[in-house]
Amino acid sequence: MGLDFYQSKNISPEGTQTDHFNDALLSLNYGFGGGYNGDKFFFGAEYTNRFTNEKFNSDKIIISPSKNQFNVFFGYRFKTPKTVSAPVDYMENKIPILKDE
Repeated sequence: MGLDFYQSKNISPEGTQTDHFNDALLSLNYGFGGGYNGDKFFFGAEYTNRFTNEKFNSDKIIISPSKNQFNVFFGYRFKTPKTVSAPVDYMENKIPILKDE
């Protein structure tokens, strides 16, 4: 929830007119998802929704956009190249808190 402060500037041959407005705004975001995370494979799905309600005083316009999104993902973990894993292993040995138990 919040307040939206904005101005409207109309430029015409007769001149420029600037109006200032403030309106209430409500937005609700929610979603859920799940998946599997293994040593070699990972996959899952998630759903998200966003609902927004805006009212503009200037023309008594109400806009209520809603955005639904559904994602499916999957992947494979490749073996890490030695040039990448060697420095990480070195840091883990020097800083014990970084070790993955």
